[in-house]
Amino acid sequence: MKNITLILLFCSLCFAQQKNTVSNLSWFFGIWRMEKGDQIIEENWASVVKNRMDGSSTIKKNNKIVEQESIVIDQDAAGDIYYRAKPSRQKSASFKLVTLDSTNAVFENLKHDFPQRIIYRLVLPDSLIAEIEGSIKGKRRSVVFPYKKVIVNAD
Repeated sequence: MKNITLILLFCSLCFAQQKNTVSNLSWFFGIWRMEKGDQIIEENWASVVKNRMDGSSTIKKNNKIVEQESIVIDQDAAGDIYYRAKPSRQKSASFKLVTLDSTNAVFENLKHDFPQRIIYRLVLPDSLIAEIEGSIKGKRRSVVFPYKKVIVNAD
């Protein structure tokens, strides 16, 4: 009985020490769209290749791109995962993954002006909520993006 307890303890420690990989975020994959009036916001995430996931975000108004952002999610040598964003007309910023499970991911950079946190929640296989939050001049702000997955026809 003592040996079984030791084996179970050893196994639980091994599993507890396993690091997340970018592949754990594969539920991001696809094209996600939000429409609001004459504005369309889309995030497009490619599948994971070599522990890296490439993404982009565009905002279109009256079918013209008015904002664009390139995004990379990758893992450093220490095993930490980062969301690296390069918005148009702004400096790039990195946000470290601080929470991850099968339907939630939270990236954080408390030194960034706004946002300080980027949150993704998979609601249903075709429904994703992205949220940016933080403080601006001492006041908490949050912007929510309720996305629907875009189905691309192969015609």
